[in-house]
Amino acid sequence: MPKPRDIERPRLEYSPEHYDHWADIAEKWFPRLGGYDYEVHDRIETEGAVIISPKHTGMMDVPLMGVVISDVYDRHMRAPAKKELYDLPLVGTAIGDFFDKGGGIKLDRKIPIGQQPAGRQIEEALDNGEWVELFGEGTRVRSREVGKIRKGLAALAIKYNAPVQAVGIAGTRHWIGRKYVVLGEVINPDMDKVDHEDLRSVIKYAGALTPQIHQAMQEATDRAYAQRNTMRVFFSPKTAGENA
Repeated sequence: MPKPRDIERPRLEYSPEHYDHWADIAEKWFPRLGGYDYEVHDRIETEGAVIISPKHTGMMDVPLMGVVISDVYDRHMRAPAKKELYDLPLVGTAIGDFFDKGGGIKLDRKIPIGQQPAGRQIEEALDNGEWVELFGEGTRVRSREVGKIRKGLAALAIKYNAPVQAVGIAGTRHWIGRKYVVLGEVINPDMDKVDHEDLRSVIKYAGALTPQIHQAMQEATDRAYAQRNTMRVFFSPKTAGENA
């Protein structure tokens, strides 16, 4: 007989109001946890689907990126949440409800993304013109070096003609401490280089696009660590005056 937490529970409906509520709370708390700041090297200029691709080093990446994207673009962002968070004893249901209502997408890292509901939900979000955060490395890599980027990210960008913004983050390995985000290069798929009717063409172009994404993420990550190491106090523009 399956354990209660092994039974798939119905997802709660995504609520933009819920997302905004928790983004406001996160924005108030980050300065108290050591502060944060960010810089924008390139801007997204589309009204359609977008993929935000940060370097993933800690649990603070998702809420921090939610705050930064809200500050810079005034947009909501869907983000995968690993299945293990939903399965935590006692608190898993509450955490799962929180992520579902905030636009989270439950991801089982042991199953290829195309063979689970998360894959369909990510594609539905992009098809609807939403912004989705995808960690190209697939998991946390606790190093300043960007790990191997999966081709699936580039393939999604090609399929939905979605620009990819490479992001570097420093300081999120720990809850307490300074944090810095660099919104780096925006990589726009060149749709003239791919034939959507030919799967081999998509795979080949995804293979060429993936190293570009990797390089842009590494450059943004290097910049984030350099800035974090040279600045003493990190506050967002909205909260700097309140905490001076």
